[in-house]
Amino acid sequence: YGLDGIDFDFEKMDPADDGLFTDLVREVKKALPAGKKISVCVTVPLKNPGNNWWQCYDREGLGQVADYIAVMTYDNLGIAPVDSIDWVSGKVRMMLDMVPQEKILLGVPFFGVDLQFTAPAGQKLTAFPKFEKAEARKTITPYTINKLLETGACTISGKNVTVDYWIEKGVWSDETGMATYSFADTDGMLHLMYCDDTASVALKGQLLAFERLGGAAVWKLELGNEALWSSLYAGMTGVLPVSGK
Repeated sequence: YGLDGIDFDFEKMDPADDGLFTDLVREVKKALPAGKKISVCVTVPLKNPGNNWWQCYDREGLGQVADYIAVMTYDNLGIAPVDSIDWVSGKVRMMLDMVPQEKILLGVPFFGVDLQFTAPAGQKLTAFPKFEKAEARKTITPYTINKLLETGACTISGKNVTVDYWIEKGVWSDETGMATYSFADTDGMLHLMYCDDTASVALKGQLLAFERLGGAAVWKLELGNEALWSSLYAGMTGVLPVSGK
């Protein structure tokens, strides 16, 4: 088919088999025609890894046998964006101790998260309250945000959601490197939304260029639009001014 190579995205493996997975990638690389590339998707490293599938990759070993290591820098949990710029930067620095910079592909999500909480009864909020844990965590896209802004309603994970009132409507944060959207819906739920847009994606591109990484790995193609791709390229190359406003 004239393809450029193969990308491995194997997840939820037994950490005890990390060496076997590296061996598989090595053998496939040997079997490929000359010039064909292999990239491997890996989770971000953790400071306290524990014993879980998240640690099922020998990142250093894979960095030796594969052409590229695509780091899934969009898996942050808790009440936070999936990929705030400080969190991504920290994970990149950890990866640089394991894999040569020119082999690292920065994971860039064309999606975000909707964190849901029960709204206080009979109270209209002017600031988003602090919570220790979200009751629900749903995936959203830039289309979700645009639909809410344009019409005040959208579908999230198959459920119709209608805005009762906005709390934050695209408030930029230098700390997270993205905008925050929050509102109460007509069913009595609060929504705290973080989703990459042109400004935040451009910052990811700038980080990629600053660390001289091998490139970007976007999840996923069908969620993107021309503005997001152009902003990522602008951040990587510096060909256009970037603003966080």
